[in-house]
Amino acid sequence: MKTNFSPTIKRLFDRRIIAGAKQGKAVLLAGLAVLLTACNLQELPEPESSFFACDFFVRTVGGGRAIRIVRYYGNDTEILIPSTVSNLPVTEIGSSAFYNGNITKVSIPDSVTKIGHWAFTRNELENVFLPNSLTAIEGMAFARNRLTDVVIPNSVAAIGGGAFTENELENVHIPNGVTSIGIWHLPTTGLPT
Repeated sequence: MKTNFSPTIKRLFDRRIIAGAKQGKAVLLAGLAVLLTACNLQELPEPESSFFACDFFVRTVGGGRAIRIVRYYGNDTEILIPSTVSNLPVTEIGSSAFYNGNITKVSIPDSVTKIGHWAFTRNELENVFLPNSLTAIEGMAFARNRLTDVVIPNSVAAIGGGAFTENELENVHIPNGVTSIGIWHLPTTGLPT
């Protein structure tokens, strides 16, 4: 029997992300079943567990009440981050989750409150809409992209160092509610100092 796997699933097996995938057909099929059913889980995952949900590797956080996107393994350049996974809200985009992915466009849902270090670093983003639920943007989160305009929502209290460094920024709106901005926040952005 010949099975055609999607490029994402092939890449996961090639990277040995599904443990033991190359050790036998039974393990391969079991791993594939886990991967495919994770996209449509109906039961809540265990608290503080990690699993695949389509092209995303995710982890439960907050005692199992929310989801952090840990890593994206797809190859799309336009990404729609889900607002829920397994009926739990996606509240965090983890450190390096979309690092070096050639992403040109991303939609971040209103459920996200935190964007981790290097989350979108080294992509091709030209613009990004940050949701009003967002409270923290960690260091280097959007570094080395092609962003020209950034509007920080009023809900954000902290912006980490270098969050938007090495972009092509022409305009940045930082609201009065931001109480903490990390060092070297805007250098090398293209903005006049």
